[in-house]
Amino acid sequence: MRFHETLSEHSVALRYFQPLELGQRVAHERLLRIAQSDYDREIALIATTGDKLIGIVRFSRRIGGLGADTKDATFSLLVSDEYQNQGLGSALLTRLIEVAKTERVARLFAEVLERNDPMQQICQKLGFTVSAPHGDPATVTLEKRL
Repeated sequence: MRFHETLSEHSVALRYFQPLELGQRVAHERLLRIAQSDYDREIALIATTGDKLIGIVRFSRRIGGLGADTKDATFSLLVSDEYQNQGLGSALLTRLIEVAKTERVARLFAEVLERNDPMQQICQKLGFTVSAPHGDPATVTLEKRL
């Protein structure tokens, strides 16, 4: 809950594609769901300083036909405003790539808002490609084959 209090409306809108009130983001059911990962399908890594959560990155395997996991995984990244532009996002995503390789993920990808330049810059620096998706013209797809 304290982590979400550190996020500006701008950061929230870039991550969730829309403004989300703090109450929505810290609803008990939502926090319970995202805090209890099924490690066969989803892995989350966090960055802390002292007892303060300052960043989180995760990947979730895509489910294919008949409920089987694919070798593809979506990823997300969110860093507290106070710690943005200091290399933490790059460090978290670099570590997530290492974990994804160990977990035999073949491709990491995310759809982000086209105006989310910081996320695109981090990803391009780490070898992701940026391309327009087939749907919403306001988003781009970031992809890295592992």
